[in-house]
Amino acid sequence: MNMLFLILGLATASTSYELVKIPVGMVAKQITCQQAFNKYVKFVPNPNYKANSMDVWINAKYKGKTVLFHYCKDKFGNWKE
Repeated sequence: MNMLFLILGLATASTSYELVKIPVGMVAKQITCQQAFNKYVKFVPNPNYKANSMDVWINAKYKGKTVLFHYCKDKFGNWKE
């Protein structure tokens, strides 16, 4: 069985983050990194957003924490798209 790991960088404070490694199984068909990201992350409107501001209008959240970045690797440590 091929395995894909979704790695999320979650904000823990204004200047730090933590990494979370989520195993995503692949059995019959290939799943892309973006599909895995969309499956595990919830998108919520940013309550601080105002028109013409430099704030983003939507935030990605995982278990209540803001997702700063994501990437995927296979079980051998190779980068996956």
